[in-house]
Amino acid sequence: MPGERRRARSCSRATWALVALACGGCTLTHRHAIPEPVVEPPPARRIEATVGVRFEPGLARREDVSSRPGWAWTSVRSVAPVGRSVEAMCDRLLPAVFAGTRPLSATAPPEGIDAVLDVRLAAFELRAPEGFDATACRATVALGWELSTAAGEPIARWTTETVGEQPPPALGSCIGDAVALALQEAGRAFVDRLLSDASVRAWMDSRGIAAVPAPELPRAPPAPSPREPEGAQDPWATEAGEPRPVLPRPVVKAAPQMPGTLAFRGALGWFSPRGEPGALDEPSGGIALLLGATYRRMQSLGVDLDLTYGYGQFSSTTAPPPGMFETKSDRMSLSSLGFAAGIRGIAPLGILQPWAGAGVALLVSKVTLTGATLGFPGEVTESGVTGGAYVAAGLDLAVEKTWLVGGQCRWTFAEQGFRRLSAGRTGSIGGPMCLAAISRTWP
Repeated sequence: MPGERRRARSCSRATWALVALACGGCTLTHRHAIPEPVVEPPPARRIEATVGVRFEPGLARREDVSSRPGWAWTSVRSVAPVGRSVEAMCDRLLPAVFAGTRPLSATAPPEGIDAVLDVRLAAFELRAPEGFDATACRATVALGWELSTAAGEPIARWTTETVGEQPPPALGSCIGDAVALALQEAGRAFVDRLLSDASVRAWMDSRGIAAVPAPELPRAPPAPSPREPEGAQDPWATEAGEPRPVLPRPVVKAAPQMPGTLAFRGALGWFSPRGEPGALDEPSGGIALLLGATYRRMQSLGVDLDLTYGYGQFSSTTAPPPGMFETKSDRMSLSSLGFAAGIRGIAPLGILQPWAGAGVALLVSKVTLTGATLGFPGEVTESGVTGGAYVAAGLDLAVEKTWLVGGQCRWTFAEQGFRRLSAGRTGSIGGPMCLAAISRTWP
């Protein structure tokens, strides 16, 4: 009933209004997962000393917190636990650098150790792309290192500032991987500076502390012998949860993004000629092909050269039986080869690139009608050359390095006469052409 439907709609609106009011001002918290940083390759030398490791107070609680608008009236709060990842990197790296390590608190007296290593998080900055931005996630981390004797006398002090970049995945976040990459670089920079610092070498010489080759890690497991029973314990096996270093993903370029790049493309789709009543009646569509190239003169402007092919059909009712044909087919076929040149404007939104363009075209077309006389087949063809114009718009998506996939629709405006096959009149041989395309860019 109409009254019941109105009441149902009113209840639905009221429900959504209550949901919106309930969620108004809500803050959703997203905690970024940071993989455990693993420094590879491992240190080549180890210092034969026992070192107490002391982190700055509150390091585990230091986080990067940012907010952005969410759906409706909500907001999203993003948290990246950078301090905990610094501790995890040191807990894994330092036992490979020194013969022994001991955790120290800020108040505990250093006993039974050769030196104290103080670690602090001097500064950090995280940046993540938003929307269709293809810029990589970027993490900048500055760590302060101070090596001193057990009595508190300074030996050496330095700061490492490292950057980790990770392109965004199709789904999910990349900021955690960027932080792990930055900390892996920080670990490598710490080892390089520690083993080459003159003050550290002088302290080692004064204490008679040597730097020896670090123990080799297990090599890759050998191929199993056929005589070993199935399921035998692998002597080279490591723990199943052994972390591996985070590796940068291949950079996805939204190419051509920079001036001077050249893109070649191929496309396949559908062409629908417009026709003309009384001349080229009842048009129907067919296959469309395109080969083209774009030279990007500026970041938002490109020059197009295209070779197109379109196939369509028209009714043969307006075409008299040519020559000696006794019977003719119901449809005439159109084949049109086009050479087009134009310009396109591109919106460089990262991996997603909408564009629109226009230009001029030269069309070489022919219309063919088939028939038969006394059972013998034949055909008559009329052809011609004409000029025209086109407009086009499309969307490209960068999928891997310099490869793009996308689609485009273009409309060609051109008219051509085909003598007796078009009843002595001209008709439109242009029309819409929609295609799926794949492109490759250089360099």
